Amino acid sequence: MSSQQSSPRDTSSHTITSSKRLQRYYILCSVCLFFALILLWGMVTRAQIFVQYGLLDQFYYIPVVLLAVCAALTLFGFLQSRADVKGAKMGLNIKLGGPAGFAVLIILFAKLFFPPALDFDMTVYVHALNNPSIVPLKNTGTVTLCLENDPRTQPIGSQGAVLFRHIPAEFRGLDVLLRVENSSWQLDPPQQHIQLQPYKTVSITVKPKEEIQQ
Repeated sequence: MSSQQSSPRDTSSHTITSSKRLQRYYILCSVCLFFALILLWGMVTRAQIFVQYGLLDQFYYIPVVLLAVCAALTLFGFLQSRADVKGAKMGLNIKLGGPAGFAVLIILFAKLFFPPALDFDMTVYVHALNNPSIVPLKNTGTVTLCLENDPRTQPIGSQGAVLFRHIPAEFRGLDVLLRVENSSWQLDPPQQHIQLQPYKTVSITVKPKEEIQQ
């Protein structure tokens, strides 16, 4: 009975091949991690810009995918682990194994438990009709944002500004009606709509009630 033993040349060749493969894993993992961190930094420091132009929901999963690939390469390239994901899509049976399966698991986990926060804020400035420099309602009265089934009422501040926080993302870009509650002033024209845009400041005009009644 004879046994085959690997020659030193075969062992050396296998070691060189493994070393090159690990080097490729390291380079690809570093590139994915670098771009993921750059995108995350931009999304954190420039969050208002991303939300204002509706880019957050489009860019949110890019760093997630890059980090998933980085984690998969680390586990399966360096630690020689394995994972399988099975499922059906459009009538096809799909099975992903190794790094691809683990990356899909991370993306699904992020999508289920960490969806992008798309709520936004908006400021409404109340001033006199035909004269924006006159702010008659300072710390008096309220403004109501007539969202569908969810009206939001906020007091008017010292500068005639009203801040509406955490407006749901589905209202972005829609025109909504506003109401002003005050004993001496009211909206003029009485029906005023604003378009909801993230982190924008819009103006509405008011006029004394006695002038409107005359």
